[in-house]
Amino acid sequence: DMALANLDKIYGQGPEKAADAEGVLNVVCFLFQRVVESITASEAAKLAEAVTSKLAADTECAPIRLKTMTSIYNICRGNGGARFKTFMAMVSYASAAGKAEFASVFPASDKLDALLSEWGTDESNTREVYSVLMAAAEKHGNSDDLHALRLKVLATFQGKPASADALQQASKAVSEVLGNPLIFQFDTYMQLDAIQALKSDAAHAPVYALLELFCTEDLGAYNAFCNKNAAVIAKLGLDKDLGMLKMRLLTLCSLASRQESISYADIAKGLEVPEAEVEVWAIKAMQAQLLDAKLDQLNR
Repeated sequence: DMALANLDKIYGQGPEKAADAEGVLNVVCFLFQRVVESITASEAAKLAEAVTSKLAADTECAPIRLKTMTSIYNICRGNGGARFKTFMAMVSYASAAGKAEFASVFPASDKLDALLSEWGTDESNTREVYSVLMAAAEKHGNSDDLHALRLKVLATFQGKPASADALQQASKAVSEVLGNPLIFQFDTYMQLDAIQALKSDAAHAPVYALLELFCTEDLGAYNAFCNKNAAVIAKLGLDKDLGMLKMRLLTLCSLASRQESISYADIAKGLEVPEAEVEVWAIKAMQAQLLDAKLDQLNR
């Protein structure tokens, strides 16, 4: 209790006495460990929450505060509840402290799965972890991590009714994947129950229809959808031209899959481009590793 009451004074010494502050906090962690050894798991979780809450009260000396939280986390080995609460505090604090601090505590995807398993988190707490990490990833512009976490959230709804929030997350996931110029495979998304649930919801059905279109249709269908559903494209924040580029490449792959050889004229018609641009699009598809083909410039 005395240590907690004086944490502000310890950190208030300033950067020039950071080494002294860290030494004192090492003693605090030692005392924390001794106390944890003599109390129940639930009491230890409450104590860990109290200590981390006090540590997170200010961003002064952020690296030392985070290091102390990490020590608290390590001391709580075998106590999933305490580690869960400490980790959540670390993520929230690191995100508030800055991008570098957040990066220092953000776990890799496979490690995160292992942590959740170790803590024994239930469905609600698992989603809470994803939610906190997503908020931080979005704040610091980590779009790839944000999308990966969103998919993890959606996976928790497999075999379960999709809540309003799940539908919202599913809609955002569709927007992100269609707006990503590097993603052309959508099977993973179509297999998620929360995304499938979009088609049964009046407000989100057009979003599902657009994703399905990318999976099964061609450029002509995409243009028709955009002309009819301009408000949907705008609401999702999608770039129509980027979508057209992706659909041209997907249309080319679809045309190529139907026969061994295809004429420049047929490709130009399907892609709605001049024949002079056919080779450019073929090369783009090959560079994206969507197509393995040879160009017959003589016979076109």
